[in-house]
Amino acid sequence: MRTSISVALLVASGCSHVAAAFIDTSGKTGRSVRQVDAPKVDRCRAQADADRRSVCSEVRDQVMTYVRRLAVEDQVCLEGNSLVDGVTHRCKVRAFVADAAPGRVKLEIREAPPSSKYVTMADYWFAEEALADLHLKSLGFAAPASP
Repeated sequence: MRTSISVALLVASGCSHVAAAFIDTSGKTGRSVRQVDAPKVDRCRAQADADRRSVCSEVRDQVMTYVRRLAVEDQVCLEGNSLVDGVTHRCKVRAFVADAAPGRVKLEIREAPPSSKYVTMADYWFAEEALADLHLKSLGFAAPASP
């Protein structure tokens, strides 16, 4: 019985250590890690037309499902074409999923033009909602007014 309790405690302490490593933003790899938080205001609620709000919400739900299924080594496009369309010749900013944690995805930027806000070979922890918002922006849904 003591052995099973000891093993359980060892596993529990190891799991908490691993979970902490997922969200470590100290840049222990020698590279800085940037945070991209969820937007404070919902882009879909900012749509003036009720039909457009409804379509926006439906698209957001679909892209959130897509984002939650991203796995390490998946490739995504952050600029140039739709996030869910994969990487095509139109993609200006190409990234790979480097890690995933509940509610967040760590992307490593592999290709970006000098004019981009993204830095090649930099890591970014994106909130799932931030990636969904980026997709909605690429589809032309208006930005919410600043609070």
